[in-house]
Amino acid sequence: MKEAIAKQVAIGLMFAVAVAALSPLQDVAADNSTSSTSYPLQISEFSSAVPGCPSDNVCASVNDIVNQSPNDIEGVLYGNASGYGVGGRYVYHANASIAVPAGQNTSTQLVFAPPGIEPGLCGLRFDFVVLARNGTQLSDSISFGPSSCGGIGNSSLSVQNSTCSKLGSMEVVSLTYTSHLNHDLYPIVFGIVRNSTGQTLYYTTEILGFAINGSSTAYLAIPDLDNGIYSELVFAMTSGGSVISPPLTLYCQA
Repeated sequence: MKEAIAKQVAIGLMFAVAVAALSPLQDVAADNSTSSTSYPLQISEFSSAVPGCPSDNVCASVNDIVNQSPNDIEGVLYGNASGYGVGGRYVYHANASIAVPAGQNTSTQLVFAPPGIEPGLCGLRFDFVVLARNGTQLSDSISFGPSSCGGIGNSSLSVQNSTCSKLGSMEVVSLTYTSHLNHDLYPIVFGIVRNSTGQTLYYTTEILGFAINGSSTAYLAIPDLDNGIYSELVFAMTSGGSVISPPLTLYCQA
């Protein structure tokens, strides 16, 4: 039993140390393209503010697909929507069939259907291209964005009121975090528990939820500690691996 616990602790420690070394998420670079006349179709207008967009989806309206050729054209408009949430980078895909008479234009709406918009999704960039059914490219690839991003970094959460206490027979470390981001946040709080000689005993976690600029308290419970001094290294991170709070070590008496 002790060997199994030791292995679990070792795995948790390696994971936590690796996570703590990760850098904050970076926003994608802007790449606003312009169409040329090298293809028969030209995409020239776009909007991400789409009335009637289904809840928990990302939508885009491509408002002006111009047929610059003397022939009617049918094809498929393909789109990617990429951005960052608290869990890392996300890319969603959508497509729609289009038919554009010679010398005319059309518009269409794409619904990118993730399983619910990721918390804090920001830095959105949209990429579009029209292809024929046989794969022939009919328009330039064009990009719009990215939108502004709230900036996730290791000072996104501040911590106050860190204490050691008991909950029944268990030792508990509690910390209150405050979010400084302009979107909701759902981080994981990690605690790495060591005894007085520096030996790792446990790792413990809790998932917190924050509204914009909100506060939340983590309670990290540790079972079966013998009497003595122990320390706990605590930090918060996104599910994508970015540390978003300063690491804090507490020294407690079991």
